[in-house]
Amino acid sequence: LVWTRHEMATGMKVRETSWRDAFLWMAGRVLDVMEAALAWMRRWTSPAEVLGRNLLSNPYWKPIHEEVHAMQLQVVGEIPACLRGGAYLRNGPNAAHQPVASMHLFDGDGMVHAVRFHEDGGAAYANHFVRTERWKVEANAGKALLLKIGDLTGVWGLFVLAINKARHKLQIIPKCERGEDLGTANTSLIWHATRVLALHEGDVPYAIRVLCDGALQTLGALQKAAVEHPLAQDAFMALPHVCTAHPKRDPRNGELLTFGYRIKNKPFLEISLVSKEGKTLRSVPVEIQEPVMMHDCAMTDKYFILLDCPLVFDPKLMVTKGTLPFEMRSRNTRIGLVCREALRNGEEIEIKWMELRPCFIFHTVNAWDTEDGSVVMFVCRFETFNLGGFKGQLPQLFRFDLDPRTGSASQKQCLQNDLGLDFPKVHDGLLGLPTQYAYFVRVGKLFADPGEASSTLVKVDLQCCQVVGEVGFGPGFMVGEGVFVPCSKPTSEDDGHLLSFITDNEGKESFLAVVDAHTMSERPIAKVRIPHRVPMGFHGLYITKEEFDLQKNEGGGSTTRIS
Repeated sequence: LVWTRHEMATGMKVRETSWRDAFLWMAGRVLDVMEAALAWMRRWTSPAEVLGRNLLSNPYWKPIHEEVHAMQLQVVGEIPACLRGGAYLRNGPNAAHQPVASMHLFDGDGMVHAVRFHEDGGAAYANHFVRTERWKVEANAGKALLLKIGDLTGVWGLFVLAINKARHKLQIIPKCERGEDLGTANTSLIWHATRVLALHEGDVPYAIRVLCDGALQTLGALQKAAVEHPLAQDAFMALPHVCTAHPKRDPRNGELLTFGYRIKNKPFLEISLVSKEGKTLRSVPVEIQEPVMMHDCAMTDKYFILLDCPLVFDPKLMVTKGTLPFEMRSRNTRIGLVCREALRNGEEIEIKWMELRPCFIFHTVNAWDTEDGSVVMFVCRFETFNLGGFKGQLPQLFRFDLDPRTGSASQKQCLQNDLGLDFPKVHDGLLGLPTQYAYFVRVGKLFADPGEASSTLVKVDLQCCQVVGEVGFGPGFMVGEGVFVPCSKPTSEDDGHLLSFITDNEGKESFLAVVDAHTMSERPIAKVRIPHRVPMGFHGLYITKEEFDLQKNEGGGSTTRIS
């Protein structure tokens, strides 16, 4: 046989490819065996197991794996007219694959559950894994492969980290054009500039879409801007940093205020202003002392408010204390006020920092400017916080009074004997303005032990700091965040409805409750029964009929359409 040079070269390339594939396959198996051995050795020693292995069998948090699209749901009661034509969505962590070792409450792939309200009073349901880069990598591998928060516990976590680095280096984990920002999109949802965005503070947002029949579709990740020229791109909401799960959208001018924090390299914090059309107008690095976990923020008409709490990232803790690499330090909490006008006009940013005694804040309730130039802010405040386990830690409702003229700050607990209120919601049209009412979930049992149920939605009058309403659904039922939706022609601030997914502890019943926010009647206006168990999750969103019709349909994407 006579081979041409082209045939010889092709044959050599095929041989090289096959050898490389064989090497990568063997390297992948070796790393898998090493990871499994580490998991076996650490299984009974990791503090994160409290939030890990137990979650997989917990009746409220246990993940589901089937994506369902149900066209006609049973409705008990009547869907209010102001909800019809819109849709309610809720995001949360739902592990698509069995973890090799530990799992944290914040791990798990993003799964969105949605109820589409029809004009005739009917409803449809769909649940959908957000098709993140992480989800795609692990779906292709058919197993859990990427690093999770729960993996980073103790000395064993350093070995798992090394295995993860090796997988990236060998490209066993395919290279992502955004680097290693492989987030889960599992925390919250926002509506901005005709798009529904699924958010996680470790990555860029993912655009999703609700179809007319209630099915869900992932449109894809937003583009990450180049660090060197962050504003040179016209791509929608192209940020030079990851995006918090809790950006603030001004309901009056449509601006979006957001930030991203880093735990490896300076600057540890960066803030951005996005126009109502979705154009990133400005990104500014912010100097903070150390890398911290910064989950939420707040806004007023004048200020963008940053929370520098002393929950500090320190990888040495994995060795010295055998814990996750985050620890509450004794330094004061700093509250930073950024002038929104200066940010908008391209002026030099001078942040006014004020200090309060050490605390951690997961969620802000609302904030507003006062006539005398000070700022009022309500928060769900933890006296101390351990990211490795929530047991015994209860958030408390506090009022902060901040004076940017003098730099002074004070705080006051609002409900002296009422602990465990979190997942706050207010009328979104009053974000950044004085509000009288806020709605919470009583999470005392949830934070004391994730295996027990929180049971009630709570309405608080912020002006007099009193609980003025509480709705429960009976023993064994877990209540999710209550999203407030105003009536079409409201006669008062609280003239509207709360939407919340409710799940029982036996996995037999899940439903969407529609509660009268004004009366807080124990009997819901409507119950929309869901055809399977809805695990507990984090944050939700209601989009109106007008917003539903404005949704962008960009390109292909992956859709849930399973009967």
